[in-house]
Amino acid sequence: MSMHADSVRILAARLGVPEAQVEAALSLEGLSLGPEHTQATTASRATLAPTAPPIVEESSGATEAPSSALSGLLGDRYRDLGPLGVGGMGEVRRVYDRQLRRVVAMKTLRTNLLENPAAVSRFIEEAEITAQLQHPGIIPIHDRGVLPDGRVWFTMREIEGRSFFEAIRDHHRAVDDNVEVATRRRRRLIESLHRVCAAVSHAHERGVVHRDLKPENIMMGQQGEILVVDWGLARVGRSEPEASSPSTVDSTRSARQAFLTQMGQVAGTPAYMSPEQADGALDQIGTTSDVYSLGVILYVILRGRTPFRGSDQDELLELVRGGAGHDVWESLVQVGTKEARGRAMTKPVVPTGLVEICRRAMQRKPADRFACAGALGEAIQAWLDGAQQRAEAVELVERALQQVSRIEALQQDARRLRRTAREGLVGLSPWAPVHVKAPLWDMEDRAARADAQASLLALEKEMLLHSSLTRVASLPVAHAALAALYHSVHQQTERRRKGSARVEALLRRHALALPREHPDRTRFLAYLDGRGRLSLRTDPPGATVQVYRYTEVERNMVPRDLGVLGVTPLERIVLDAGSYLCVVTCPGFVPVHYPLHIARQAHWTGGLPGMEHPPPLLLLDAETLGSGARYVPAGPMLLGDHRGVPPELADRSVWVDGFVIQTTPVTNAQYLEFLNDPSVDGDRWVPQERPNPRGEPGSRLLPRDIDGRFELAVDPDGDEWRPAMPVVYVDYAAACAYAQWLSRRSGQSWRLPTEIEWRKACQGVDGRPYPWGWVAEPTRAQNLLSGPPRQVLTDVGTFPDDCSPYGVLDMGGNCQEWTLDSEVDCRRRIADRRALVPRLDAGTSRLVCGASWTQALDAHVRNAPHQQPLTGRSGGLGFRLVRSVPA
Repeated sequence: MSMHADSVRILAARLGVPEAQVEAALSLEGLSLGPEHTQATTASRATLAPTAPPIVEESSGATEAPSSALSGLLGDRYRDLGPLGVGGMGEVRRVYDRQLRRVVAMKTLRTNLLENPAAVSRFIEEAEITAQLQHPGIIPIHDRGVLPDGRVWFTMREIEGRSFFEAIRDHHRAVDDNVEVATRRRRRLIESLHRVCAAVSHAHERGVVHRDLKPENIMMGQQGEILVVDWGLARVGRSEPEASSPSTVDSTRSARQAFLTQMGQVAGTPAYMSPEQADGALDQIGTTSDVYSLGVILYVILRGRTPFRGSDQDELLELVRGGAGHDVWESLVQVGTKEARGRAMTKPVVPTGLVEICRRAMQRKPADRFACAGALGEAIQAWLDGAQQRAEAVELVERALQQVSRIEALQQDARRLRRTAREGLVGLSPWAPVHVKAPLWDMEDRAARADAQASLLALEKEMLLHSSLTRVASLPVAHAALAALYHSVHQQTERRRKGSARVEALLRRHALALPREHPDRTRFLAYLDGRGRLSLRTDPPGATVQVYRYTEVERNMVPRDLGVLGVTPLERIVLDAGSYLCVVTCPGFVPVHYPLHIARQAHWTGGLPGMEHPPPLLLLDAETLGSGARYVPAGPMLLGDHRGVPPELADRSVWVDGFVIQTTPVTNAQYLEFLNDPSVDGDRWVPQERPNPRGEPGSRLLPRDIDGRFELAVDPDGDEWRPAMPVVYVDYAAACAYAQWLSRRSGQSWRLPTEIEWRKACQGVDGRPYPWGWVAEPTRAQNLLSGPPRQVLTDVGTFPDDCSPYGVLDMGGNCQEWTLDSEVDCRRRIADRRALVPRLDAGTSRLVCGASWTQALDAHVRNAPHQQPLTGRSGGLGFRLVRSVPA
């Protein structure tokens, strides 16, 4: 005797129906469903489960008050412990099973449904189906029976936890400090949905369709369980009892046609049901209908609300029947984007892969969806696997980026220690005791260790970034970080003129790996394009600009004519990155040699970076310039990697005011004019050798003739001192005396140059170490290695390649030259990125620049500038003068 028949007989007895009629009815298949059932027809849609509210709002609505306690109806086995909840068809109470000594949940049919045979049948079927679906994700049924008052009951495991609805609601209500927290929480919800798919897949494999899947029917236990509950609307494929296999679910109700849902009837929750359910097309309802509902749950996880919202159930059903349109997916794609941040600052962007899974699950036509919950679960698992790989990859990137601050701190410490040590050692005499030098050496060692540690961390950072790409080859954040790394390295190698082809290839590879819309892709590819812009204004305007690009030919930077750029003012002219020489001509003014350096993506304006209104290039007439001089216009210059330039300043630009500089060092002929001027004490300023070890003054190199005038002669070594040779063996005071004399004579304020002025006149603005370029080629200037021994001082202008971009001669060799500065470290000679002209003070030494005929050419970089005592004299030390050009 079936449980269903027992229930019908009990109900019939209570209603006073004769037993013969009951047995006749049970033998027929003509029982009809009453309008009170939760299925809906056109005339009875009000009995549908309520429309699901937005997940971010509290669900509301009154429910029928629970029935009275069951204590008097449970017999000896169960003891009533109180209500757990009330649903559409039944009440759930907590009871104690005395027989098995455990607490379970007992679900009983609601009293008002006792007279509804279809409701009783469906309630019993829920117990039968659930009991046969033995799966970790489906709540187990322990027992069933009928209470003395006729109510059918079954017991099941009590679930301690919360509903999936609450978990999704809490996720979307949470206010997070960052998107990553929300992303991790969303992933946990997706993982839970995957487990739901596994449970529903088990049901599908056994011929059961749930038909009412929604977040409220999924429970999350405190032990991490995910359970699909409320199988009251489940539909079982029909089968004959004797033909049933162990893998097929069977129920009393499914075996009787009278109790099956009829065509046109609607059962389920409208917001989560499939279009065929909303149509009442029972012949189309199958596993794909559950897939649709699972797709809606996924949508709610991602969006925070159901895809359709109607003012009433009729409107909602109509929307469901129409299927998800463009607006449904557009609103999902917008979650977490910049356009939506005003509403949800910390919502993560919805991954495209999840959108596509959701879209396929919710296709209007069943055939276009995943075939079953198992197939949907596989798609979600594939995304989770990829997401896990992505999460691991992102974690590696985060670890790599965490190294940046540590690397910068170590590099900063190294610079500080090295600077302190350098300043201390410069102030010491070579014969200072070791115990005085030792603390400074220790600082240098600590700086070296900090640099080494920073290098190791930089290597670790690079390795972590590459490791992240082994997990997700297309990870944008990793490619962006590596592109930024190689961009920085490429800038450094290019500035130092080291091989950059490999780094450039790596930068291009990672830039191209970024999505087309990624801003770093555009930025880095533009950088690799290697172009910049030039804007140039002149005073007066209307000057013609002829441009030459410096190209290395046989280790010499040779200007190649590119033609006329135009007439000033020039605005944002596109040029390839590199060094250029502009020859600016204007009637009534002398031509100006104006070197400039176009960096990648940079805009040369003639000013420092950030300078809003750089001054125009000032043009000079011939009278202002004078003869035997070259004009060095005001503007920025790269300091370059030279002695006295700290590493942190080597790649920075400083502003140098305009000045005029003598084309060559002061020659013997020019100095003789000074010595033979009656107003000058020639004996005091005459060139002479250094004092001998006994302190006796050195011999004079310019004797007097019979008229008492100083003249050139042959020195004791047999070398002739010619008029065109630079004057040497003059100390700092003599050079200053000559400058004062020339100033009085010309009416112009001549002085010695600062070290930075001297360097700009020598190298131009691109940081090159030599007037002709970057390579210490001995044949370019007079030096110890420029020819067979023995080398001597030569006439000025002998080496045409020893010519700076401004046309200044002999700054690469022949003789070193005095400057005004005394500090080797140039930081004390720069303020607000402007080179300073020092006040004249007594001091004991001054800097000398360049290389002489007595030195190898690399001394130009290796030893200069260096300090020379004010009284120092040598056969390779002369001078030249400059005068400032008013702004």
